Amino acid sequence: MVDVLLGCIVYDFKIQNGMMIEDKENPKTKLLNYLKEKYKTDNFAKNQTIHKPNYLSVWSFKGQPK
Repeated sequence: MVDVLLGCIVYDFKIQNGMMIEDKENPKTKLLNYLKEKYKTDNFAKNQTIHKPNYLSVWSFKGQPK
């Protein structure tokens, strides 16, 4: 289940940042929209913590340049 959630978050991040075009008929998009509905969010590609229906925290990685 963790792999499915992470895949949806990455997929949404790519759509929101213009790396992919959203295809409404794609099964990934349907699953993503279902999970957004359940978590009551419009976007997984932003920094947020959701406490219901279960705890989910999504934060963009801000690494230090070498």
